[in-house]
Amino acid sequence: MVKVNEVHRVAKKYKKFFESYWIDQQVLVYNNKRYYLAFYKVLNKDTGGAFFTPAPGASEREYKEAFEWFTLLLMRLGSIKDVGEERRNINMTGLEKVNEFLKRVDKEVSLSQSEYELV
Repeated sequence: MVKVNEVHRVAKKYKKFFESYWIDQQVLVYNNKRYYLAFYKVLNKDTGGAFFTPAPGASEREYKEAFEWFTLLLMRLGSIKDVGEERRNINMTGLEKVNEFLKRVDKEVSLSQSEYELV
């Protein structure tokens, strides 16, 4: 388990003089290592970022693969937030009726295992 102090110690290692930083709340676990993304700024100007893991022994290839997964994760979270907001009031009546029917079939009809998996 990674301690919060260790994460901040590594993030501060990449910080320049007069920079402040914040660590993104999203964390990626890849090959049993936790990866974080820290952003740095001076006053209101963004000055950079760092993608890091406090766990020792991560190769450059692992970093690149983890970074690809991390960016994919962040893009999908953004998409879910945007698209999910639009579809939150979708009509679910059809799905609810099908669900009720399948529950009734399961309760009233005896099916073989293969038929049950098919339904």
